[in-house]
Amino acid sequence: MKKIIVSIALSTALAGCLGGGSTSPASTSAASSTPATTTQNTPLSIDVTTANANAINNGGTASYTISGSYGTTRLSGSGTATTGAPTSVVLNGIALLKSTSVISETLTQTTSSGYTQTTTNSVTGNAYYNSSNYYASIYDDGSSWEVMSANYTLPTTIKAGDTGNFGDSITYTNSSKTTIKGTSKYSWSVASDTATSLLLTRYIDFYDTSNVRLYRGTTVWRENTNGTEKTVSTNYLDLPATGSQTNLTRTFQ
Repeated sequence: MKKIIVSIALSTALAGCLGGGSTSPASTSAASSTPATTTQNTPLSIDVTTANANAINNGGTASYTISGSYGTTRLSGSGTATTGAPTSVVLNGIALLKSTSVISETLTQTTSSGYTQTTTNSVTGNAYYNSSNYYASIYDDGSSWEVMSANYTLPTTIKAGDTGNFGDSITYTNSSKTTIKGTSKYSWSVASDTATSLLLTRYIDFYDTSNVRLYRGTTVWRENTNGTEKTVSTNYLDLPATGSQTNLTRTFQ
C-alpha cells in the first residue's frame, strides 16, 4: 500500500484561535458569562470572547472518531486530544499564555481490494496567546512555527449568518523564522444550532510560497450562552495539483 501522510498539525486539528478540544469545561474562570436572551424577533447572540477565554483557561480532554478518504482508500480510526491549562511565559520580551496540546490517534487505511494498514500517530504542539485578550500569536507543532499577523482579530459577539475574516499568518520551518513554508488566510462563519448555542466555523486556507493553495483546514465549535465552548469537528482537505486527494474528518464526542 502506498504510504499516505495525513496532517495532524495542531493548526488544522485542535489548537486554534478559539480554544482547544475540551468536552465540558468544569468552570468558567476566565470571565463571568452573561447568557443571551432571545425573543421571536431577536436572533440569538453569544459573547464568543467569554467562551474563548474560558476554553483556553480550562483546557480539557476529548475523544474523537476519524472518517475520510485518500483517493479510493478509506480512512477510519479514533483518537484523543488533551489541552492543558495555560502557563505564563515571556517570549521575545512579550508576556504570553502558553497552552500545550497532545493529539494521539490510531488511523486505519482500507483499500478498495480490502487490504488494511493501521498506524499510530501522535503530535505535541504549543499555542501562545495574548494574555490580555486571548488572541493567538504563535502556533508551534514541532515541524513549523506559525506567526499570526498584526491585523488578526476575533469577533466579539456572534449570531447565525455572520461571516468575516480573522486575518492571516506566516508559517516558518522553525522559530528562527529564516525560511518561510507558506502563508495562511483565516476566515469564519456562524450557523444556527440550538436555542442556547451557535456553531462557529473557522477556515484556514494554506498557500505555498508561490501562492498556490495546498489545503483547507476547517474547525467547528459549539458556542454556548453559558460561556462554554466545545469542539464539534475538524476537517483536513488537501488540494493536490495531481494525484489522490486526502479528505479527513475528526468528529468529537
